[in-house]
Amino acid sequence: LLTNPQTLKLLIAENKTIVAPMLESRTLYSNFWCGISSQGYYKRTPDYAPVREWKKLGCFPVPMVHSTFLIDLRRAATRKLAFYPQHREFTWAYDDIIVFAFSSRQADVQMYICNKEHYGYLAMPLKAHQTLEDDTENFVHVLTEAMVERPPVDPSEYVYLPAKNPNKMNFDEIFMINLKRRTDRRERMLRTLHELEIDVKIIDAVDGKALNTSQLKALNIEMLPEYKDPYSGRVLTRGEIGCFLSHYYIWKEIIDRGLEVSLVIEDDVRFEHRFKRKLMKLMDDMSEAQLDWDLVYTGRKRMQV
Repeated sequence: LLTNPQTLKLLIAENKTIVAPMLESRTLYSNFWCGISSQGYYKRTPDYAPVREWKKLGCFPVPMVHSTFLIDLRRAATRKLAFYPQHREFTWAYDDIIVFAFSSRQADVQMYICNKEHYGYLAMPLKAHQTLEDDTENFVHVLTEAMVERPPVDPSEYVYLPAKNPNKMNFDEIFMINLKRRTDRRERMLRTLHELEIDVKIIDAVDGKALNTSQLKALNIEMLPEYKDPYSGRVLTRGEIGCFLSHYYIWKEIIDRGLEVSLVIEDDVRFEHRFKRKLMKLMDDMSEAQLDWDLVYTGRKRMQV
């Protein structure tokens, strides 16, 4: 998924025969290798991580790029490049990207990877035992991760998109807390939830910044004497009190509506890969085990118990 509209212009400006834009994924996986063995297999090197993590910026010579790259066909050396037929001296493992890397080496054409900008994303490759459903989940996760820090990836008008069928994942209700003034978070979350096919009810959060002492007293809210947050070592902020009240009013609605099982999320959640499948499996496992539970904490801070 190329999300940077300047990608082609930027790659052309590098003036290389073969140059690839470094693509991001949910792991260190990307569309280049920094090392290759004598048999043509991936070789781990200390050069890879600094480039992949943008600790070193530039356009670097590498033995392998794949999936997305630009070839300058105006250069005579490119006439010797081929995926098929394989080079007559090829003895490495038969794989398209390895065949092409060998072809490039034999033609004396250096491959380059560029990480000067953020260009886009790619999904993790499937393993032999994985299914089309796995591939779909991988792709959806790429789309949702792309929205964490950057604008959504809008599809071409010429690409067919199957209709989404949002559901409540077998919960009675799914509540999503959002401050009215944080329209940016609301928009991102609604787009993310659309991709995940999750149906939610939006709850307007209590704005802690708008709370004053008299309002807290009117609500009979008082700080526990000498209470301090176990992580920060400080008293609760007004924002945290507003967050608490937002959850409190949801608890009241759950009771008033007689809901049995509900999920509550906030507008800054970052969903794990296969979140929906994993959570539904967890709920099924707890039901099968007949656990007596009141609350399942699904994320944010790791608890030390």
